[in-house]
Amino acid sequence: LRASYGGRLVDSFIDFETLVAEDTEAAAEGILFDWIYDQKTTVWEALKLPCFVNKAIPMLIGSKVSMVKDKPSTVPAFHIQAENTIEDTFSRSKKLFDLNPQDGLDVEYTDPTTWKTEVVKCLLGSELGNNAKRIKANGVTDRQRAFDLGMYLWSKESYERSQINLSTGLEGYYPTYGDLVRVSSDVPRWGVSGYVTEITGTNLTLSTVVQFTPGEVHKIALRGKYGDALGPYTVEESQTFTASSITSDGSIWTITALSHPFSVD
Repeated sequence: LRASYGGRLVDSFIDFETLVAEDTEAAAEGILFDWIYDQKTTVWEALKLPCFVNKAIPMLIGSKVSMVKDKPSTVPAFHIQAENTIEDTFSRSKKLFDLNPQDGLDVEYTDPTTWKTEVVKCLLGSELGNNAKRIKANGVTDRQRAFDLGMYLWSKESYERSQINLSTGLEGYYPTYGDLVRVSSDVPRWGVSGYVTEITGTNLTLSTVVQFTPGEVHKIALRGKYGDALGPYTVEESQTFTASSITSDGSIWTITALSHPFSVD
């Protein structure tokens, strides 16, 4: 990135904090990128190779070159519901299985002793690998790392078959690629959306009628000023208000005048 024959970037345009943290984590996991660039390419394509080995992609975040790794996340960074979804933009697509599906993934890697190309099979369930897809893992010289990468890629391709597309307002600039986003929509009936119109003590008055099912746990999530996700909080149907009372950290809240949009599951 800083080389005269490469990106020629000054340090202020490189996200060293994230890159160093990811390098430390990769080293701890035994992930190594061992590769010599012997052909002319673009800087961005050159960045993709080491990121690919680490289950990540290069990303321009603001004015800085960074990377985003595909890893588990439990805290939503953004909340999208009916109130901040542009009309007629919500859609959900599903990738169907092929009639003659591939039954596995063959990953080519370089053996560190012979420096010859070897292949490791990555199979799920009852797959036999007779019609396996094949990829090259450039920069991978360890069989176990090649297997781990292959199982990740094949699981992702096999199981991630549903995709959601929608448009929102300027608050859509708040999250970045890889952030966990909470989505509530009346199209697939994911929760109920509306506004908190009144707060009294620990009771919320909602703009939408919410049906509570006896014996089930219900939660409410609020959308912050910039679209950020607040909650979720466990709620119970109120017997004295046409709303709900919120339980958080073992205490009962009663709320009556918030302008925050909400969604209840």
